[in-house]
Amino acid sequence: MKSLLLFAIIFSFYTLNAQLSNSLIYKYDLDGNANDASINQINGTTFGAIATDDRNSNLNSALDFDGIDDYIEIPNSPLLKCQFPLTISFWTNINEIDDGIFVHSDFNTGLYYGYWIGLTESMQVHVNFGNGGASGGGSRRTKVSSQTLTPNQWHHVVCIIRSYNDMDIFIDCVNAGGSYSGSGNTQIGYSSAPGRLFSAISQSGNPPMYFDGQLDDVRLWNRELTINEINGFCSPIQFTNNNLENVSSCTEVSLVAPTATDINGNILTGVSNTAFPITNQGITNVIWTYTDLNGNTSSQNQEVTITASINVSIIQIENMFTSSVNADSYQWYKCTGSLAIPNETGHDFSPTVEADYFLVVTSGNCVDTSECLKFDFLRVNENEVTINSFPNPVKDFLTLNIENQINISYVVCDEIGKLICNNKLEGNKIDFRNLSNGIYLLKVFENGREISNLKIIKN
Repeated sequence: MKSLLLFAIIFSFYTLNAQLSNSLIYKYDLDGNANDASINQINGTTFGAIATDDRNSNLNSALDFDGIDDYIEIPNSPLLKCQFPLTISFWTNINEIDDGIFVHSDFNTGLYYGYWIGLTESMQVHVNFGNGGASGGGSRRTKVSSQTLTPNQWHHVVCIIRSYNDMDIFIDCVNAGGSYSGSGNTQIGYSSAPGRLFSAISQSGNPPMYFDGQLDDVRLWNRELTINEINGFCSPIQFTNNNLENVSSCTEVSLVAPTATDINGNILTGVSNTAFPITNQGITNVIWTYTDLNGNTSSQNQEVTITASINVSIIQIENMFTSSVNADSYQWYKCTGSLAIPNETGHDFSPTVEADYFLVVTSGNCVDTSECLKFDFLRVNENEVTINSFPNPVKDFLTLNIENQINISYVVCDEIGKLICNNKLEGNKIDFRNLSNGIYLLKVFENGREISNLKIIKN
């Protein structure tokens, strides 16, 4: 079943991508240059425009034009001489209210050739075509949108020319309505002049007009785009799970990529900004980004917290077991049958029966289990030598008062049993000054026989 679902996702992705590539003449991503990403390789030439952030704040993924003399020249190519229907699509952000031309198939001074898309002084989009006549309404056919663009805001524009009286303008994937003007020829005509982006032909001897703003993702098809294809450019991405669950662990973490859907129901898989597995302790903010076929993006955050592992062990000190770590909760067990001992939920445990025991501790979301250890009553009863130790907790020197002191030695271990020092007792003091604060196990020996276990706290 999973294999069928994966096949369906991949098939859907490549089918839609193939649809957008169908009859595509050029695709200028404008990622810092004017190279054509379509199979036709009709590469443009950039004059003055510089790389800038696109609508999704991706670095160097759009071009910025200064409004003075920046433009892109598109080479003259037979592929650009489209007959009806044709579709032009682009993203733009105009910095100032101004008129000008976004896309022009024929930059031909004073003559109306080819098709062009521009902006009026009132920020209405207009789409036009001509057959080579001189400037004037008798040489062109025009549709002007009812809706307008807003300065300093990214907008998506789609223009479709089907025939003399059948043109549509979509602003942000909504039909912008409009009205027709001009009485030019019903057919389109082309010259041998190159095309331009973000520039206009000069009228009545005036210099060309230039836009001050940004341009991105300019495409031309020699067919009409469908409504679903147009909607895809403004696709609202819907998260499968609106609230991703945060994760806490005491071990490394790998996450399963979440999914979303675009406006056409295509499944999008999130791409993480973080490499997995996550091993660093602390909080990692994982950002999942979804990108549809038209470059629209949306993102979700997921928090991963990794805490230090517990690594618990138990130690017998005189007549009790003690935990090597401090934790949120404790439960002592008999190893035989793994039976929990009722009411034994503390840091320390004094068995009443000689047996093997283990401890389970919990700290946050981390759980650890100690090895089994036998409680030895003989070891407790053999400790016949009386030992007084003070102060405990100790800051610098621990004093031991031992009856009948003969050939006494000692061992100091940390709370997990690692040997710290092994010395013969000289006098009655043990130096703790160089040890870190914490819990230590002090084992005292007489002639090599262990006579006492003491838990010492250093602070």
